[in-house]
Amino acid sequence: MIPGGSSELTIGNTGAVPGGSYPITISGTATGSPGHQIDVMLDVVVPAAPPTLTAPANGAVDQPLRPVFQWTAVSGASSYGLEVDDDPAFGSPAIAETGIAGTTFTPDSNLEEGTTYYWRVFGENLCGAGAASTVFSFETLSVMPFSDGFESGDTSAWSLTVP
Repeated sequence: MIPGGSSELTIGNTGAVPGGSYPITISGTATGSPGHQIDVMLDVVVPAAPPTLTAPANGAVDQPLRPVFQWTAVSGASSYGLEVDDDPAFGSPAIAETGIAGTTFTPDSNLEEGTTYYWRVFGENLCGAGAASTVFSFETLSVMPFSDGFESGDTSAWSLTVP
C-alpha cells in the first residue's frame, strides 16, 4: 500500500552560487517509517556571459552582402543567437537566428547594399538567452552598375592615340 500525502523540496539562496554540479542528500521521515535518504546531484546553470564580436569589425565598410559573422565562444553557452538590423534598437531584425551551434554564421540571402547594419550575439543555454554582446555596426558595399558599350560593339566613345 502506498501512503497518502505529499512532500515539497525547496532550494533557495542560489543567486550567488557559481554554475556547476553539487551533491546533496535528501532525507525524509514519516510517522511509522524508519525514514529514507537519497543522494542526488544539483545542477546549477547560470546564463551565459555575453560573447565578444570579432567580424565584421565595428565600423567596417564595404562588407559583402552575405558577411561571415564571427564571435568568441563563451563558457556556459550551448548555442548562440544572432540579430542583425538596420535599426540600432533591433525593432525588426533582417536576421534573427537562434540555436547557432558554432561561433560563425553566414546568412542564406543577401543584405541590402549600401546599408548600415547593427549586430549583436547572445549565448543560449537551459536558462534561455544570456546578456547580449556589445553592439557593432558595419556597412555593406554599394554595387554600382558599369556600362561602357563595349559588349554591344559601340566604340564611338573610344579613341586611340598613336605616338
